[in-house]
This record gives sequence, structure tokens and C-alpha cells, in this order.
Amino acid sequence: AATRLQFYPRGLDFLEEACVAEGDTAAREELLNEAAAYAVEHGVAEEWRSRMEHRTRTSSEGLPWREGLVSLLTAEGRLEEARQALKGSVKTSEDSVEGIERLVKSAEDAADWEEAARLARRLASLVGTQDPSPSMRFADFLERAGRRHDAETVWQALAARHARTPRVLSAAGDFFE
Repeated sequence: AATRLQFYPRGLDFLEEACVAEGDTAAREELLNEAAAYAVEHGVAEEWRSRMEHRTRTSSEGLPWREGLVSLLTAEGRLEEARQALKGSVKTSEDSVEGIERLVKSAEDAADWEEAARLARRLASLVGTQDPSPSMRFADFLERAGRRHDAETVWQALAARHARTPRVLSAAGDFFE
């Protein structure tokens, strides 16, 4: 068993180098998620955390490594700590659409509809009016937060702005039923 334990840090070496080498953001995020799951499953989470913290401090691109820490906290089931770490991570890059999307998902998972609405509104302003999806989510979160009048205002604006977009009109119709 002790011999087997020696292989897990080697697995972390491999995963860490793969994360460093990966140029595609989505693929690197997936690798960091897999590495976090691996570390938790094989009892080397503290070593992986130490590596993530070191990379966060020393790398010119600290954001992916901070998000790696978020993945580790999530894999450990420490969801509230993961949400707080994710908030801190996104604050360092205020205009990161991907980071804000992760925060929206985190707030949605926690059923924190006010926070999800606030973040979705921020996301909608970053993305612009061409893509209605963030505004549709914003309206949905407003409704879930009990702010039906505010949601109605957003849906009216969406229906006017995207009068030829069937999915917007269908969703607005569902809301107004």
C-alpha cells in the first residue's frame, strides 16, 4: 500500500504539467476539475492545494490556478468556501465572462436567486444585447427571487428587442401565461 501511495504524487506531477501546457481555457478548466477529483479520491488533496497556492503566487497567469483551488474545494464538498473563493477569483478579473458565468452557476446551485440575478445582470451587460440568453436568465432569477414586476420589465424589453427570435418570444409567452 505504501508503494502505491508513492504513485499519487506522480499523478499530480503529470496533471500539473498538463495544466501548464494546455493552452485552451476550457480544456485547462476540465483538467483542473479532473485533477481536483483525482486528488480527493486518492487522499492527496492537501498536496494539490499546496501546488495550486504556489502556482497562484508565482505564475503570471494566476487566475486558472485560483479556479483550480475552487475546483478542489468543490470536489471536497466545501461548497460555501468554493463560492467565496470563486468570488475572490472573479474580483481580480472583473470583466471575465467565464468567471461571472461560474459565479452565476454557483449562486444558482445555492438557490441564492438575488445573487444569481445580480450576477446575471452583470453578465448581460458584458455580453451585450445581441445574445438574449443572459438577460433571459436574469429575468428568470428575478422571478425566482420574488421580484415578478422587475422580471416582467426585463421580459418586455427582451420581447421588444428580440421580436424575431422564437425562443425569446416563447419564453416570454411562458412567463406571461
